[in-house]
Amino acid sequence: MATIKHRTPLLLAIFIVSLTLISSCATSESMKGENFSIHVYQSGGVLTESETTLQAVLDIGKPVVLNFWAGDCPPCRAEMPALETSWQQYGDRIVMLGVDIGPYMGLGTFESGQRLLDQTGVTYPAGNAPDASFIPDYNLVGLPMTFFMLPDGTIYESWTGGISSGQLNERVIKLSSASTD
Repeated sequence: MATIKHRTPLLLAIFIVSLTLISSCATSESMKGENFSIHVYQSGGVLTESETTLQAVLDIGKPVVLNFWAGDCPPCRAEMPALETSWQQYGDRIVMLGVDIGPYMGLGTFESGQRLLDQTGVTYPAGNAPDASFIPDYNLVGLPMTFFMLPDGTIYESWTGGISSGQLNERVIKLSSASTD
């Protein structure tokens, strides 16, 4: 019995890593991101309406870095500076889009999401989804979660958990290159 107790944290860790790998592997180039509505918090100089859709963002014709986050999510807060830096560096080639789903994940309110944007000083386009109906379509297994999408909506790659500047920039460069092929 003592052996099982000591193995439980290890088994749990293996299960979580396996789930993350399965989720990442399930995302293939043939998977398209499902459309959903977005209430815009900030336009980032890109969005022109206070209400939009993912499809309208894709219609801009650039690859999209779609980041799901929450106002009361410490890893989300931690990665926001990397997203902002990437937006400043590659904003002419991509659209960075943050979507606050905190209320649907039990991680804050829309007000705490807007507060987080103010506190971190990010300027990329961000908003919230008016309902959670699309969440199963994206297999959101944790937050933050980032999808790298080609202009036609194809999910090129996904990333679960906080992403560093180096990891993000590497993927943005690959995404930009794949979009011009």
